[in-house]
Amino acid sequence: MSINQIELAALKKDSWSEQELHNAKFVLTFVQKIMNDHDFEYVKENYGSHPYKQHNRTMTDGPNGVLSSITELCKVYPEFSYDVRHMYVDGDYVTIQSHVTLQASDRGNPNKGLNIYDTWKVVDDQIVEHWDAVQGIDEGMRKVAVQNGGVVKNENTLF
Repeated sequence: MSINQIELAALKKDSWSEQELHNAKFVLTFVQKIMNDHDFEYVKENYGSHPYKQHNRTMTDGPNGVLSSITELCKVYPEFSYDVRHMYVDGDYVTIQSHVTLQASDRGNPNKGLNIYDTWKVVDDQIVEHWDAVQGIDEGMRKVAVQNGGVVKNENTLF
């Protein structure tokens, strides 16, 4: 059961090439399955072998790094939701700006949750790299970001 359904039609730009549209759909399926459907088995089966280089230093490389982080987050916050507000595609790069909330009661409240920009690089139908910028909106989320920001789990740089 989906917590929040992402609608590509509302995000799609007329200027995208066919390949860019394909990459957008590919990333949105990944995001929908992991962030909103919490269908971790689907993600393992369909994305688990991708050479996913993680530039978020708090996660290990590979899809298993993000799977582990989101799985643990959903145990504590089963209503965790990723509301996509904007999507930008430039060739192999897909960027999504989202409003993330931990509780259903906070959805749609611009004063709660996290503002996140995620960028994925897609090559030959595989996610090969990921970057993100996370901004806590309310005081509680800013404190969580500070507490979790210091544990480095990969040797990749942010760039």
